[in-house]
Amino acid sequence: MDVVNGDLPNAAVHFYFTTVNPEDTGLLFGYTANGANYTFKISANTDSGASGPNATSDWMVVDLVSPKPTFISPTPANKSYLMNDTLIILLKSVEPLSSIILNWGGTNEAGNVTAVGEGSGYHYYYLSKILPSEGKYSYSVLVQDLAMNFGSTEIRSVTYDITSPFILRTDPKNITYRSTKVP
Repeated sequence: MDVVNGDLPNAAVHFYFTTVNPEDTGLLFGYTANGANYTFKISANTDSGASGPNATSDWMVVDLVSPKPTFISPTPANKSYLMNDTLIILLKSVEPLSSIILNWGGTNEAGNVTAVGEGSGYHYYYLSKILPSEGKYSYSVLVQDLAMNFGSTEIRSVTYDITSPFILRTDPKNITYRSTKVP
């Protein structure tokens, strides 16, 4: 099976039934799902079609789509310069995430992740990273949804720089500077 951008292009979904008698187990029906999310309502009744104490009905979601989290403010834009040692990352996702890992310069780190909440059809997650020293860093965030599909953000870079610039004037020498008030 080919995987494109982490999504499954096709998947066969088979529903089986089981009764008290093991010989009565078999295929209920099958369905080919094409790279999307599907919701099925499964109902079971007695042989005569009547519902009773042993009848059941339930919903099942088949999620074949990889999560696609995105950075939102206050996450610094790509190639930003930071003057403090804490990188704040805020993510939004259209579906709840079960796992969030910070990929820091190619190394996966279990970070300080907090689920912020839900709103406007999105789920929000907060991460923070203490920058070890001045320098340029790249990062992305790897995620997994409740159906165990994987996704990630784009790779971003930040430069942490708190050193003041040093200016040394070497030519011309022996210059006298005057300061006057300007009205």
